Amino acid sequence: MVFPLMPLEAAFAGIKALTTPLIQPLFVPVLYYTFYALGTILAFWTKGDRIQDEADSMNPQPAMTYDFIIVGAGSAGSLLANRLSRNYNVLLLEAGGEPNPLQFIPGFGLFLINYPEIDWQHLTVPQRFASLNSISQRSSWSTGLGLGGTGNLNLMIHLRGHRRDFDNWANITGDPSWSWEGVLPYFKSYEDYEIPGDNVNHGYGGDLRIEAPDYIGTARDFVAAGGELGYPNVDLNAPFTEGFDVIRYPIRRGIRQSPYKAFLDPARTRASLRILKFAHVNKVLFRNGNNAYGVEFDRHGRTYVAEARREVIVSAGAGEFVKFLTLGRGRLTSTGCEAVGIISSEIAKARGEGDWPDLTIFQFGLTNFRIGAERIAKAFSLKFDEINKYLGNDIGRDSLFMAVQGSRPLSRGYIRLGGSSPYDRQIIEPNYLGDPEQVDLRVLLDGIQKTLFLMENTTASQRIGATFTTTRLPGCEHLQFRSPQYWECFARRYSVTLHHPVGTASMGTVVDTQLRVIGTENLRVVDASIQPVVVTTNTQASTLMIAEKAADMILRFWNNKNRVVPTQRPPLFGKWGGGTHTREVQANIYFTTSVSISTDVFPYSPSIPPTFSSLHPHLPHHRPITPFRHLSHQHHNNRNSRHPTHTPSPRLKSTPSPVPPVQLEPMPTPEKLQQLSYYKRPPPPHVKEPDNSYYDYDYDSYDDTRSAPRDKKANFTGSNNIDDQDYYSFKNNF
Repeated sequence: MVFPLMPLEAAFAGIKALTTPLIQPLFVPVLYYTFYALGTILAFWTKGDRIQDEADSMNPQPAMTYDFIIVGAGSAGSLLANRLSRNYNVLLLEAGGEPNPLQFIPGFGLFLINYPEIDWQHLTVPQRFASLNSISQRSSWSTGLGLGGTGNLNLMIHLRGHRRDFDNWANITGDPSWSWEGVLPYFKSYEDYEIPGDNVNHGYGGDLRIEAPDYIGTARDFVAAGGELGYPNVDLNAPFTEGFDVIRYPIRRGIRQSPYKAFLDPARTRASLRILKFAHVNKVLFRNGNNAYGVEFDRHGRTYVAEARREVIVSAGAGEFVKFLTLGRGRLTSTGCEAVGIISSEIAKARGEGDWPDLTIFQFGLTNFRIGAERIAKAFSLKFDEINKYLGNDIGRDSLFMAVQGSRPLSRGYIRLGGSSPYDRQIIEPNYLGDPEQVDLRVLLDGIQKTLFLMENTTASQRIGATFTTTRLPGCEHLQFRSPQYWECFARRYSVTLHHPVGTASMGTVVDTQLRVIGTENLRVVDASIQPVVVTTNTQASTLMIAEKAADMILRFWNNKNRVVPTQRPPLFGKWGGGTHTREVQANIYFTTSVSISTDVFPYSPSIPPTFSSLHPHLPHHRPITPFRHLSHQHHNNRNSRHPTHTPSPRLKSTPSPVPPVQLEPMPTPEKLQQLSYYKRPPPPHVKEPDNSYYDYDYDSYDDTRSAPRDKKANFTGSNNIDDQDYYSFKNNF
């Protein structure tokens, strides 16, 4: 029997009309106290999930041998598990548990950051030139913990990156399949884009729905303001030079369409996919020196070994791969970020790179959040007293803020292990705003001036009455308001990161262009860490593309059973070589810092990626410490002698070539520096530091309290023993 729809729709409309007057007065108080009780809610949810999972683990377990083992159920791991389990038996290991239902509410994105039940809560070492308003001057690096990973925590900004980002990858690796034209089909294959008709640039019918949220606030005014200054309204997920647009989210019917929802949850009923939660992987296991055959992991107080018949795939994120390599060998339908402009700074134009943007301006509409200061301080480990003093006059007012991001930074640092235990914290030194010529700082200051002009001198901004807050930032009160010195102080004190590290397993140095770890067999890395250079935008879209491309490469290889596999293949660089090294790997970090400025606004500053550049197998060592060094300047000069990495027959075995000692070039003059590309010839790592003595920090007295190992049986659900976080404990126990 078929019923007409109109009476049903009318019934729903009637119910809504009757219940709205009753529900509306309760909505804001319930929402308000939910924010304050988030710590307790997440703790109870995770504890219950752990108890249930531990009880299930007592049942007889199947044999621990699979075709593929995937370490990490984040964005890349979720997609990989979906694709590979269609044809093969797959084991997916995740250190966290089930995602909390609150994580599927887009408007909760900012408020769920920095809770130990769902966040790894990494911290950098104290910074000297940026993030000075952070607790102990240590920048917070949030990384998702649980099924779906960071895809459950991020602000859902779906931007692929500029086409020149990917052409640069192809140039660095020598493989045209990583160019824009080469990766575009993989972007399209997982998309279900909301705007029909553009089959050239977008996909339709894929697993991940991409659309604009129902509520976009003043986003149209922001885009119109950009148009008044000559920046067109363009599709930022298609080829463009500069432009503004409303943000598109992975969202379906107002619910966060995270990688877990889109890829992993639909595949959980497959008999060929086994998911083990609360499984902390300790190391990758090798036989015969370099043949990866399985992993060792802890789960509910016991240690297990799982073996892979074909491959072990690490998809645990940029920071975690370092461990495995070394040890193993409505308004709530919006996340708050409503629109974005991607433009070139005057510095990029002076370099002749005006067609490759290096500035991103985000508009966040917070609109009357009465608990904004505390939540922002909690999310980014900022000093609450200073943030509350700065934002106090604006809490309760209609406000928005702008975040300015330098998208192609020069500053570099390192990441290494804090000890030999798999439970030790990494030591992360991004060295924000530390480049000797202070190019990164100049780019940010140029972005601040452009944003101020955009929000104060256009008809669109005047229509909404936008004015910059008159409250001075604590710590910069002694400087003339809005002077260049004030903005420099502002940038250094109020800069944070939006948690997009890449490059610790960079293509061309640690992995080849088939994402196989050089010098090993049957081991791949598939996540954001393989990006040789960070894209100019957020990294989730590009990470999903990497996973889609990797799945295609893996399935093509293993589905072709008659393929003849040579016993040796050309190394990535230099002459033929062989052997296996237990290696000490080195690399530099390119990062992005963002500074926020506000229009009637209280600024806050999310940034974007601390990005790690290249990591290369380097010399035999037995030490567990893993520093990094960037070698791209060495290989750039030898590009013509490089063996191609896009050979027609992908093979599992990769052999490293001997690495000659690195000869550092002298620091180029400022005139020469302006002629160089951002990434083709970076300045050498050992150079003088900027003269900013009044920001100096005593590193000799620094003691990393987060490097202490956790109790293995706790499995990362207890306290992190961080004194800095005790300030918020009374709220978490609400």
